[in-house]
Amino acid sequence: MNWPNRYTPSTIIIATAILLFPLLGIAEEWMTIEDADKRAFADADLVEETLFLLTDETRTQIWKSGGEEPVSSIVEYRVAIKDDEIIGYAATRIVPGKSHPFKIYVSLNADLTVNTVEILSYSSPKGREVRKISFLSQFLGKSVNDPLKLGEDIDGISGASFSSRSVAYGTREILILLGIIVG
Repeated sequence: MNWPNRYTPSTIIIATAILLFPLLGIAEEWMTIEDADKRAFADADLVEETLFLLTDETRTQIWKSGGEEPVSSIVEYRVAIKDDEIIGYAATRIVPGKSHPFKIYVSLNADLTVNTVEILSYSSPKGREVRKISFLSQFLGKSVNDPLKLGEDIDGISGASFSSRSVAYGTREILILLGIIVG
């Protein structure tokens, strides 16, 4: 079979890559952790990464609090400091999207209430509306005592209900985890 001249091997490779890109789950990075730190803790003198080793006791506490037990025994989180005092904490979580997982960043004030929620990366072709400020601002001030459930205290986004639910679930997970670790 003779291919017309316009279908060169490089054209076929490019066309194939464009068609397969959404299926590969390659995440589009919208914000780095460092940029999220700057937005969440603009006044901080320092935001440092901290590691916490989960014990059997802390794993049980997480599970009893309604959280999902972390896969890793090491939890990475961030501590924001100003004038030698802790002003907040932050952590990231990979949550399920309808077709691909995505990464969220949640910062907490020193009193363990939500300060910011950011979407760091997203690879699904649908549900990107979860980046809207009107959706993410619903989490501000929430604590581990709030259910963070769609239809109760969080309004989901039509057409992005799966991703909306995942952001709420991931935020709750971070509240539970950091509440146990630093609370």
